[in-house]
Amino acid sequence: MDFSDPEIPAWFWLVIDAAGHRLDVLESWLMQQPKDVVVAYGQAYVVAAADLVEGYFADGVLVDAEVWSEDSTEDLCTWIVGQGRELWARVASGDLPLSDAAQIYLGRVPGSVPWAPDASGASIVKSPWRIEGTVYWNRFDEELLTVLNSNEILFGGPPDVEPDSLPSLP
Repeated sequence: MDFSDPEIPAWFWLVIDAAGHRLDVLESWLMQQPKDVVVAYGQAYVVAAADLVEGYFADGVLVDAEVWSEDSTEDLCTWIVGQGRELWARVASGDLPLSDAAQIYLGRVPGSVPWAPDASGASIVKSPWRIEGTVYWNRFDEELLTVLNSNEILFGGPPDVEPDSLPSLP
């Protein structure tokens, strides 16, 4: 599937893949990046998730004859992004309906790869969504969401930057 969104830089998907479903690796990489790269990563994540559903999550997704809430739909969409470009492209292109992706998310169909907070794998989380906001706050003492909702980003787009490196597993 060669579906893409010009607002999502190619390096974004390389970062997701290179982190190896490890939050500690992604967090360490984000901690080393310039401010503009963290902003561009955050914006790419938001755009990728929003590409998956009409009405920016408000319309919900129909699963088991029930329409999911906006929050649950957002969780599903951010999880899809965290699974990587291949699954995201299948859903964004319409090749895989969002309701079918929800079956993977719920564990009813194989295919989900959880994110581990560290190498131990003792616990897991669904996706890396929001780790960039925590890093941004800790490094720059600002809310990333405020920056992403600023007129500069909303009307001018995210910074046109590329990271110098990708995350690497220890």
